[in-house]
Amino acid sequence: MPKLEELITFQVVAESGSYATAARLLGRDTSIISRRITSLESRLGARLITRTSRSMQVTDVGARYLERLTIILTELDEANREASGRSAVA
Repeated sequence: MPKLEELITFQVVAESGSYATAARLLGRDTSIISRRITSLESRLGARLITRTSRSMQVTDVGARYLERLTIILTELDEANREASGRSAVA
């Protein structure tokens, strides 16, 4: 099962369109971001992002994964807020 940090990293990379931007947003080195994406792809057995020295692009599989992942992470965030008493719903 993928680690939460890998999932969040993939989401930020995919949405920002850049490893460097994701690294800056997450407060990590670009090498850590790259390792997390490689690890996630290895765990899943699927290529989520294609990258060259000049660009990166989310694959079709990666785009579908991102759609579902975004829903899951949003739900997790809501569950965490609710459990800690910070939810607008009482």
